[in-house]
Amino acid sequence: MESEELTYATAPETVAPFNFGRASMRDAILHTCERPGADDRNNTPGGTPQVEVEEWLRFMKDKNVRRVLTLLEPNELAFYKTPLFDTYT
Repeated sequence: MESEELTYATAPETVAPFNFGRASMRDAILHTCERPGADDRNNTPGGTPQVEVEEWLRFMKDKNVRRVLTLLEPNELAFYKTPLFDTYT
């Protein structure tokens, strides 16, 4: 068997807003990205400005993203003034 290197993480591109990219080079449907407002300065309850969430949403809509799976924990969901799930609908 030939030795080949497998990569399972999205390799950062030079221009990748929100670190958006394919989950795998073998998958054209599933993509990964950072959470809206992903910045340490926003890591307090209600600390993520709604304008950053709206910018993230516009970007996702421009990429024709129709569904979002979040892996955020309850303490991370608290970073949003408006509940994030309400914003997605």
